[in-house]
Amino acid sequence: MGVVIHLDKTGTGGSGQGWNGQVEFRADLPITLGTPAIGEIYLVEKKTTLLGFTTYQSGLYIRDFNNGNLNDWRRLNVKVNFTDSEFAIVNAVDTSKKSKFDLSLITASTTRTYTLPDKNGTVALLSDITGGSSSLRNITTTDTFSNPNETLNCTSGTFTVNLPTAVGIQGVVYTLVNSGTGIITLDANGTETINGSETIEIKRQYLSRTVQSDGSNWIII
Repeated sequence: MGVVIHLDKTGTGGSGQGWNGQVEFRADLPITLGTPAIGEIYLVEKKTTLLGFTTYQSGLYIRDFNNGNLNDWRRLNVKVNFTDSEFAIVNAVDTSKKSKFDLSLITASTTRTYTLPDKNGTVALLSDITGGSSSLRNITTTDTFSNPNETLNCTSGTFTVNLPTAVGIQGVVYTLVNSGTGIITLDANGTETINGSETIEIKRQYLSRTVQSDGSNWIII
């Protein structure tokens, strides 16, 4: 079943994106032989009513024939429901990058609505923010945190450990441990800060610091 489209004209005519021309009612569709050509699409802005009944809907009409009458035109049905197996979002630059949806876990006869917040950000998996599996790496030289909820154990030496940007990963936690006898410096990304400072030092053996992203900077917890 097609969707009913009600559109008001904006401007003084001409063609809009996705169609070749536009008219107010179906009766205004051009029927000149050969013009417009078969396959061209026109937008009909308003539905036609007769004695209170809708006789012709607004919407997009395509010219299938060239007989010189309104029957040359057929209204296009606009599909509003897509199965999760056929609907995908592809990257505008590289269409091999694709995102799909799986609705198999939704309860039968149930519609779920997802509302996007009115702000920019990065979608993250819940497991990447809280409750995800932790990992530990022993290091002896300059390194960077790379996995959410990761612990870096500095076993020897004096060096710097870098944090990734805090932007877009609010809630992510990292732990730095100095199990050696050197001085370990924790450095935030760029001009981002850790409790207001761009770097902090862990000078004592077996001392640790855990930081969490607030979406813009890092706080010690």
